[in-house]
Amino acid sequence: MKLQPRAEHGAARGSPETTFKASPTFEVSLSDQSVLEGQDVSMTVRVRGEPKPIIYWLRNRQPVKYGRRHHVEEAEGVRGLFTLHILAAEPTDTGFYTCKAVNEYGTKQCEAKLEVRGKTP
Repeated sequence: MKLQPRAEHGAARGSPETTFKASPTFEVSLSDQSVLEGQDVSMTVRVRGEPKPIIYWLRNRQPVKYGRRHHVEEAEGVRGLFTLHILAAEPTDTGFYTCKAVNEYGTKQCEAKLEVRGKTP
């Protein structure tokens, strides 16, 4: 009995993991939020796509500048779950936030409004 080399097994069919390609889609989109000044804000999306999309965050069509108060986190163990965190929101954080997901098969984006209300004396 002659055994076939492993490389030939299933090679003609291809495996679903290598043949499945898809443009990004949002399973969970951004939603509008209104918070008081000083509150922390979390904006979460869940994105699918193959290959895995690159995620961009924008505020009023400008890239979000990451730093002490703004950072992005990708959930461990949950593919495609991304959260933009804004610590101690300020009135200047108010605006339209866009999450843009890009891969070689397309671009998708979703948008939501964040309102940061000043504290009443």
